[in-house]
Amino acid sequence: MEIKKFNSYGHVRYLFFLSMFLFLSCTAPGILEKVNQADITKNGFINDNCFQVIVKEPPDNRFQSLVERRESAYFKVKENLASIVINKIIDYTLSYTIKNKDSKFNRTEYSHSFRHFLSYGTIAEEFYEEDDSVVIIYRITKKNLKNELLSIEMKNDLKNNSVDIK
Repeated sequence: MEIKKFNSYGHVRYLFFLSMFLFLSCTAPGILEKVNQADITKNGFINDNCFQVIVKEPPDNRFQSLVERRESAYFKVKENLASIVINKIIDYTLSYTIKNKDSKFNRTEYSHSFRHFLSYGTIAEEFYEEDDSVVIIYRITKKNLKNELLSIEMKNDLKNNSVDIK
């Protein structure tokens, strides 16, 4: 009669990996919530800490080659990205803070209130579509960003300018 030896090494390794899996799955998330990396269709807030702007720019029709067309679209977006993002933030803030949608606002006056948010932003994705248009997904991530944006006071003005930041 042969007696089998108990293999404790396999059981210890199994218990170690099981305990590590349970420990890692139960840890608390960081300060900022994870952003759904696949969500590239929504302009505005993805969660309370992340504001997303989708910018699409068609190529310049003067160019014929694929590289020239794509570069022309890319450089147009990069040149105007800050202005586009700030205008989208102002649009969002106005839509939630102003009751009279027909009111006029001097966007240039408010751009300084929103400019510092650009330091929290990054280009999350960039890609080209079949027509050689460039699409840039720009995300601003900051703790309590939504509350901070909605707390900025916007007053009626006589002008309605777009912001132009270089």
